[in-house]
Formats: sequence, structure tokens, C-alpha cells
Amino acid sequence: MLLQNIKQKKQINLSELTDSELLKLILNFFDNKRYEDVIKISNKIKLKSVDQYWVHYLRGLSYFKLNNYDDAIDDFNLSLVISPNSPSCYLQLGMAFHQKKNFENAEKHYKLAISSKQNYVDAIANLGKLYKDFGYYKKAEANLNKAIQINPNFAPAYNNLGALAEAQDDLINAKKYFYKSIFLDKSYHHSRYNLSLIQLYENSFKEGWNNFEDRWKNIYYQERKLHTDKPIWFPKANIDCHVVVWPEQGMGDFILFSRFINDLFLKTKNLTVIVYDKLLPLYERTFPQIKFVTELDTSLIEYHAPIGDLAKFFVNSTKDVKARSDGYLTVDKRRSEKIKQSLPKGKMICGISWISKNDSIGKNKSMTLEDLKDLLLLPDITFIDLQYTDTSEERADFKDKYGVDILKLEEIDNFNDIDGLASLIDACDKVVSVSNTTAHIAGSIGKETCLMLPKGKGRLWYWSKEDQQSVWYKSIKIIGQTEFGCWRSVIEKIKNEFLGVI
Repeated sequence: MLLQNIKQKKQINLSELTDSELLKLILNFFDNKRYEDVIKISNKIKLKSVDQYWVHYLRGLSYFKLNNYDDAIDDFNLSLVISPNSPSCYLQLGMAFHQKKNFENAEKHYKLAISSKQNYVDAIANLGKLYKDFGYYKKAEANLNKAIQINPNFAPAYNNLGALAEAQDDLINAKKYFYKSIFLDKSYHHSRYNLSLIQLYENSFKEGWNNFEDRWKNIYYQERKLHTDKPIWFPKANIDCHVVVWPEQGMGDFILFSRFINDLFLKTKNLTVIVYDKLLPLYERTFPQIKFVTELDTSLIEYHAPIGDLAKFFVNSTKDVKARSDGYLTVDKRRSEKIKQSLPKGKMICGISWISKNDSIGKNKSMTLEDLKDLLLLPDITFIDLQYTDTSEERADFKDKYGVDILKLEEIDNFNDIDGLASLIDACDKVVSVSNTTAHIAGSIGKETCLMLPKGKGRLWYWSKEDQQSVWYKSIKIIGQTEFGCWRSVIEKIKNEFLGVI
């Protein structure tokens, strides 16, 4: 009767339900991914029986699914008070702390889970993933291989071995492990998505775009998804239909994929693009025939498309990419000229960006001004700060130590005024940047750029191989690390290139 009432969406009086019925209700909501309802009902009931353990546990899982890790941790700890040494609770606590990037507590609770349950493969594999994520590669490999010894058919362990191999620039073994994971579990979306990034890196576009669609099964992308029941656009859709393109990733990736906006416009004349507000002036100037908005009434949509999906319709080969690799965004030239007039004369003007704020891989991609010292001390070059973070303290320290002033144009807010940043980049003779939004802006406006890339973790699929012109941005030259974590050879190559010019 209870389940029937749920299916028929009838009003349920919680006070009339027994403890077992309340628990059954919560379980039903959880199984149907109604996590908000699990939380809502759990907050209203106070069971006196052992079932209270499951109330806290399921509410904790629901908080976790909704990315509320602090409340999840509180509930898992309450479950442990009722049922000490619960392997599942220890595992979930480890996972919650893992998501919060709290290494010590994640490691502690994974180990408690393992000690509470013999051969607990999920906990062992998660501990391996933790070590992988924090750069303890030998420990990661040992735990992941141990998980496979316990369960040779455990797809997540193979996926993480693949990610571990990829982080160490071993793409052959990375693909082998991803394929193995998919073979064991054809629906395992993590491996398909990870495999897609290698395939795209290697310009295997047909297979890559196909597997790239599995990103929508990842919680990171689900959070960014446009919620509408309208169909996804496809090339044979009516040319008169209204199509809405929406951003799904960071600003850099949006800039990368926006080269296909004109291609789509040729397929449908009724096009609206949702754009980050910081990018609005730049895109309205570049594509005056297209409507750009920062918010949209979803009821107006006939068809829609995440911007990352456009590539699969227009890119089947490197030839297709190169045909769209010239600068395709239009800066405010009057503003560029005004900026140029304000800059020192008689020297090369080089814009520089050395920090990535990416939460997961930014550390691998970033460097310090000290790392760049040999380049920054070159004579006859004025370096301009293109960083969209506050660098005042680091620049002041560098000036005190070496007497070199990296200029910051205070009239341009590099973080909020992207249109101004684009004009500033345009005013430079050259740009030197790590992999971040600045690099994408430079490439999209056709500015000659040296791109500094890490080896292994942090090298993204669209940058392709080191020491070559970028396939995706004609004006960008890629210079990659030859040793993990070592920027010395990268700086030396750029320095020598500059010495040949100045």
C-alpha cells in the first residue's frame, strides 16, 4: 500500500507509519534517486530502533550524492556512534574526505574500512585512487593491483590504473587498462570518458567523440547540464528551428569549442548561445548575427546542444581542426591600440601568465616567477602580467630580489574584464602562458604564443604533442616538459627562441 501510494504520488502521513515503513519509504526514495526527499523525511523522523543507523547512513549517502560532503560526514559519524566499526561508514567517510581533498582523513578512514573488513576491495581501490590523486604513484599502483588480485573483474581498479599510467605519460598502458575496464563493465562511463581524452589527444576523432559523450554520466558534468526535456540538436533538424547552445565546462573550454558556432549557424538561422557574462562583449562583437544571452527561459527552446558536442558534427580529421585554427574571436582594436600606446616603447612586449586555478590539475600546470627567472631577466623585453589572479605580492618579491618589474595594468581587471584582457593580449608582441584561460584567449585571437605544458598529469587532450604548433590554435607553439615537474628545459627553449628575435 505504501509503495502504491508513492507511485500514485498520494499524500503520505508520516505519523501513521511504522518504523519499518518509514525506513522502506526512505529506501524507496533513495533507490529512485530522490535524494532531497530522503533528507527531508529523515529530518522529520526520530526512530528509536536500530533502524536509526540506516536513516543516518542513507541521509549521509544522499548528502554525498548532492555534493554536500560536510553534512554527509556528520551523518556517517552518527551512524558509527550507533554501529561502531562499520566498514561501509568508514569507506563513505573516506570518500567524503577524498572529495574535500583532505588527504589525511581520507587515508585514515580508508585504512579503517580495510582493517574492519578483510579484503574490502572497494576500500583498497579507493585508497589506491587517493594515492594516485595526490601523486603517491608507487603506493597507488600497489593498492590498485591488490584490489585486482582480490577481484580480477573489478573495473574501477583497472580504470584507476589507466589514470595512473596516463598521469605518468604512459598512454599505451593507460589505453590498455581503460579497454580492460570497459571489457569488464561495458557501462562503466569513467573508463569510456578517460579513453576518449586519449583518443582525442591522438586525433582519433570518430572514436573519441563517441566516448566523449560518456562525460554526461559523470557527476561533474551532470551538475552543469541544462535541464530541459527538449531534444538535442542534430544536423538534419529543420533549419528554421530554434537552437540553444549552452556552456558545459570552464571558460577556456568554452572558448575552444566556440569556433564551431559559425558552423552551426549555417545549419540553423535561429540560434541563441548562452555565454558566460564575462565573455558577452567579446562574443557579441565577433558574431553580430547571433543572439548571445547570459540567462535563458528554457521554455523557448526547440532544440539544444552543449557546446562540447558541436565538435563531433564538424570534426572528423586534423584537417577539419586546422581549417578552424586561425584566430576566430574579434578584439576591440581601438582599445588594443590605446593600451599599446601606454606601454613602454623600444622593447618587445611579452604578456605572461604562469598560474592555473584548475581545482584538480592546476598545481601541475602552474609555476612561480622564480621558475621563470631566466626568461624574465632577459634584456630588452617588457613583461606584462596577464594573470587573472592577484599576483601583487609575488611580483613585488621578484622585483625586490632581481630588480625586474612585471607590469600590471591596473585599469584592466584581468579576471572580470575578459574583453579588456583580450585587448591587452592583442597589444602584446608575444605571449608566454601555461595552460589556462589566458592561453585560450591568446590562441582564439591569433596571438603568437609559447604554451608551457607539464609532462603527464595536467597535459590536456587538445594540446597534442610537445614541441609543435598546436593543432587547435595555429598561433600557439607547444613547449612541454621533458622531465616530470621540471620547467628548466621549457624555459631554456623559450629563452633561446626569444634571443633569436630580440
